Amino acid sequence: MEENNEDMDAFLVPPDGGERTENPLGGEIVFKVRGAQTREALTVFEAANAPTQGPPLHLHSELDEVIYVIDGTIRVRLEDRVERAEAGACVFIPRGTPHTWAVASHGTARLLVVIAPAGLEQFFENTASAGGGQAEDAFSRFGGDDLTVVGAPLAVTHPE
Repeated sequence: MEENNEDMDAFLVPPDGGERTENPLGGEIVFKVRGAQTREALTVFEAANAPTQGPPLHLHSELDEVIYVIDGTIRVRLEDRVERAEAGACVFIPRGTPHTWAVASHGTARLLVVIAPAGLEQFFENTASAGGGQAEDAFSRFGGDDLTVVGAPLAVTHPE
């Protein structure tokens, strides 16, 4: 992290803008804001996921996470509680909270994810550069970057 960031610029990312990388759940992640642009304050990315897709139960020790559902519906597990989050819903996940989610709609769900402080960028880049992989495999092989798998995906533990 640079010590002298007084000259950090404000910026706008157009609708189709952002850096794209492979999503271990399928599709892609589009980074709208990278840690290097925010003095490592936060990372923002958009993800589009197909029906039933979702990560294994995991937690972040150092990162807080916000998931805003742009389109579609997800089921989200926060510790032992499972709830539905439809388009327009916002989920706050404080650090240390075991969580996961799965797409519950018949079509693709689009999510805007905010991570604070910045993080998870390296996880997605490592996964993509190693050729991706199935979600559970990718998450356990490339955890790191403050991502610890602690259980199975929601579709396994709480099928609809």
